[in-house]
Amino acid sequence: METFSKGLEKLLNSYYSESETPIFLADRSMNVIWNNKSISLSVPQYAATKDLKLIFGEINWSAVLKNLEQGKPIAITGKIPTGECFTIHLLPLTPLDILEGVLGFLTKYDKNGADAAAGMLAHDIKNKVSIIKNVGQLLKSSDAIMGRDRTYLDVICRNSAILFNLARNFDIIKDEISYTHLLKTELLDYVGFIKSLYSEARLYAQKSVDITFDCDETCLLISCDPVKIEDAVVNLFINALKYCRSAVKIKLFKRNNMAVLTVYNNGSGIPEENMSNIFLPFFTTDKKEGKGLGLYITKLMAVAHKGNLYCENTNDGVEFTFELPLVQNISELRSNLTIYKPDNDYLNQRFRLAIEERNIQKHS
Repeated sequence: METFSKGLEKLLNSYYSESETPIFLADRSMNVIWNNKSISLSVPQYAATKDLKLIFGEINWSAVLKNLEQGKPIAITGKIPTGECFTIHLLPLTPLDILEGVLGFLTKYDKNGADAAAGMLAHDIKNKVSIIKNVGQLLKSSDAIMGRDRTYLDVICRNSAILFNLARNFDIIKDEISYTHLLKTELLDYVGFIKSLYSEARLYAQKSVDITFDCDETCLLISCDPVKIEDAVVNLFINALKYCRSAVKIKLFKRNNMAVLTVYNNGSGIPEENMSNIFLPFFTTDKKEGKGLGLYITKLMAVAHKGNLYCENTNDGVEFTFELPLVQNISELRSNLTIYKPDNDYLNQRFRLAIEERNIQKHS
């Protein structure tokens, strides 16, 4: 940890030493080895001990460490001896797939107020999104909406359905938040899935960009949480569209037992001195808009699904490779098929969008 942390400590000192948010770097035993000034102001007990397990004694640290060792970031609520509650956000540092330490930050947490606010917020969001979702479904029943307008309507319906489900399940994540440990996996046709996201990607472009998609496969079956994978893939698409000069190339193919998605853009590439840092939390060269968490979380999504994400510069740009394992053995396929429901709204919307896109292309 000592060697690994030197570069990260330098980065933290440069950007976060004066931050009002309490930020710390701890080893795998939860002993703090670096912190900014806000820690001692927010947590008086920190002056006596730098052992997080002693400061937040009520937390089940064995369960927390189990998640961290699997490369999963987690946020838990803890109470210090004075009675104040904090949400402790912990991001595992696993440069060689081994837990070397944890980067964390604290936020004040009023549990009763937060639960009440979260409940009201989830209720209001669910009601409003439900209206959009229902109106969208009514519009889809009209034969007057055709062509590109129907494709846009499908995008609205699909995303409103996702938002509705997130609001409905909000109670699950009020007290304990983890980006990856609540995976809801199902069998997915990855080819149709990526095609629909590719069609939607054109809507994210804020400038004239030549976007192409290449895939010779008819079907690639994966077992995944489609919401998590969509977040990861869309993040790669948005980054490519944002940093390219004029072109983005998306390819999907099979290699060994993996479904491989590559996202290339003809931007300026990534300086070699930054290449080893781009998947670290809070690392960003975009000081105006970047938070430095997008690629870090995207890689965690891949790892949580037993895949990977890596990057390399090309002669005229940069390419990200996102790998996910294919469903291979009969028992796994049979297991997924037993929980697969043909009337699943999420997948049906995906398939309908792909079919309608195909019909539009035939008649255009």
